[in-house]
Amino acid sequence: NNTSSINNYVSDLERTISQNYYFNLRDESTLTRADSYCNSEINKMLLKRRKEEETENDQAKKQKIQEYTYDDDTNLSGDDSNLNEVEIDLNDKNFNNVENNKEYRVDITAFSLIASRDIFKMEFGELADVVPHLQKVCGILKEKLNINARIHNSNMELLKELIEKELKNADEEDLQKIKVQYDSFKEDKFLDPKNVDFHCLSLENKLKKRFIFLDEIYNSLDKCLHNYKILDSFIKTHKRILNVISKITTQSLYNLILFGKFLLPSGEKNSRYNIMFKSIYELIQHVEKVQSSLSRDKNIIYNPKKQISSALKQLGKFRRRRDAFFKYLKRTKLSCKNRKRILQIVFYFLQERNKKNRNIIKEIEKDFPACDIIDEFHVILLKEKKHILESLERASEYLKLNEELDINKKSVGPLLKNKYARYNAFLLYKTFMSLVRYSSIRYLHSISEGIYINVRRLISAENIRRLSKKTDTSKKLQNEILHKLKNFKDELSKVELDIIYRSLYNEFKEDISCMSKSARLLCYNINEWNIYLMNLKKSLNDYLLLKREGEDVGKMEESILYMLFHTNEIMNECWINEIE
Repeated sequence: NNTSSINNYVSDLERTISQNYYFNLRDESTLTRADSYCNSEINKMLLKRRKEEETENDQAKKQKIQEYTYDDDTNLSGDDSNLNEVEIDLNDKNFNNVENNKEYRVDITAFSLIASRDIFKMEFGELADVVPHLQKVCGILKEKLNINARIHNSNMELLKELIEKELKNADEEDLQKIKVQYDSFKEDKFLDPKNVDFHCLSLENKLKKRFIFLDEIYNSLDKCLHNYKILDSFIKTHKRILNVISKITTQSLYNLILFGKFLLPSGEKNSRYNIMFKSIYELIQHVEKVQSSLSRDKNIIYNPKKQISSALKQLGKFRRRRDAFFKYLKRTKLSCKNRKRILQIVFYFLQERNKKNRNIIKEIEKDFPACDIIDEFHVILLKEKKHILESLERASEYLKLNEELDINKKSVGPLLKNKYARYNAFLLYKTFMSLVRYSSIRYLHSISEGIYINVRRLISAENIRRLSKKTDTSKKLQNEILHKLKNFKDELSKVELDIIYRSLYNEFKEDISCMSKSARLLCYNINEWNIYLMNLKKSLNDYLLLKREGEDVGKMEESILYMLFHTNEIMNECWINEIE
């Protein structure tokens, strides 16, 4: 479109030039003037178009902000006077270009590392206290979904067996005609149950063999439809619960600090971090053996280096997260040196989220009393509240405040004065927590890398030479190496446990998310198949009723056989796979 508009514009310019300059194509000076004028006008047009695009983008952003809803969004009192001390010059080139300012890069990196280690620190001991609750929720949901799936599949299996018996009983010639008709519908994409109207089928022939199992099929259909009602009620109930807990899990502090898809196994493969730990453990075992064999295996020695590098690549780039945080730092007119104000914003949203989620759980408890899933999430949110308060205390200590860091609307109000300001402050909080999460795992990664380097040094050429002498000194060195290896192994196992619990959290979180999506899809499919089977039941009911009344039902038989064949062909779609 832009190319087309430029070409059209150039044509107009040529006409204008020919009128204004009366140029002769053979006159070089005239051509130069015309060319200059043309380029000037094109540049003006491009500049105008660029400004229009910027205006459109600004309008789109404003629209997005309007759509962004957050309870208790505005009407915050206060003016900008409290911001004067931290306001910055947005025209400052050094500030605008963080890539060219080493001080800002170092400051943001250092602050995110401090926040992950000293403020929002979450060791495996605390994770071991939270993850089992999430695991229990997944277990309860899977068990309930699988029980209902088994009941449903059992009823569907009985129905399928009866239909297959009826089809085997049918005359081969009659059945072949039905198959041809079915294939023609299938080619015309007429297979979708919601598009099939069996009453409109042009199948009116009497069958050569009478039906035998139709009454049993009708009764089995009745059971299936009754079970559909139970299953539909269960799914709708748990779909609401799943939607709530899936959203809460995504919004939680634990998710902000722990979640990362790179920690999840890929297919049948382990995550790269698991492979990294395995390679370092193999090196430690190799070093233990080297002391007696004095023979080093370079593959075992250098493999961890490759795996450490691979795990780091999977972690992603810090720069992208840092730049995103810096963008919203500028929008909120804050300096990265004002760590107090940044932490106030972060804790404001953390506390607000936790409070809202606890209120949501209380509300849903009224509709689902004594619900074990809700009870478990209530415990998780209380633990999260405790962790936020403990982190707040650590933040106050870090900032060297005599009292707790002030987190309320009055202190943070100027940064939340309208929807646009609140939107940017919220994204500042999200991007900062992304930095914290990255720094947290990066710190664990650096510990692992340090252990690898130290272990490798233990079998340096100098140490191998000293060990080969078989003297008291060499024996002392051997004991020192064994002692160090034990310490390194213990230290590595702590880091590995931390990563394991993070991975478990991620897996359970993903399970809940997948079950939530499955429940929505299942709810839709149940409704579709319920309508389909009800139509089938109605047709069978009409046929059986007329037959009992002594009516001639010969013209209905072929369409009934087609319906049974059609149902049998597409019945596999009715099955519900159990969750492993």
